[in-house]
Amino acid sequence: MPSGTAEAERPMRTLLVLVLVSALCTGCKEPQGSLPAVDLVSSSQDVKVNSIRTASATDNAGDSLTQFYICTVSFTNHLNRDFIPQVEKFYLEDSSHQRYRAVSSGSSVLAGTTNDFSILKKDDSREYTLAFRVPFGVFGRIYYDPT
Repeated sequence: MPSGTAEAERPMRTLLVLVLVSALCTGCKEPQGSLPAVDLVSSSQDVKVNSIRTASATDNAGDSLTQFYICTVSFTNHLNRDFIPQVEKFYLEDSSHQRYRAVSSGSSVLAGTTNDFSILKKDDSREYTLAFRVPFGVFGRIYYDPT
């Protein structure tokens, strides 16, 4: 049978554990919003990442295990011709070579997103806003695949 002192200490220990767990969870919580681009995605030869923000993907499919990386990038046309870049040819590739195709519509978090789809001359650059629906914790690089 427990002593009176042990019974009196149990609620204090429980409270202390709850306070510590709460403090740890609060400290680990990653705020949504703009993050340094190097934390999640990196640039490639033709694509320079200017900024990135995260947004919940739950409004789209109810999936709490994915999120959107909404990136502003500068794309430089290093192809040997003028052409019209297409959003769906931008990819985020993670360290295990899983590719995530860019989108610019299909979710309320992308409302108001616009891009210029006119001809991009050779060696010219243009800014684009791209979104990638990815699992939490994905790190990778963004590139353009014209094929």
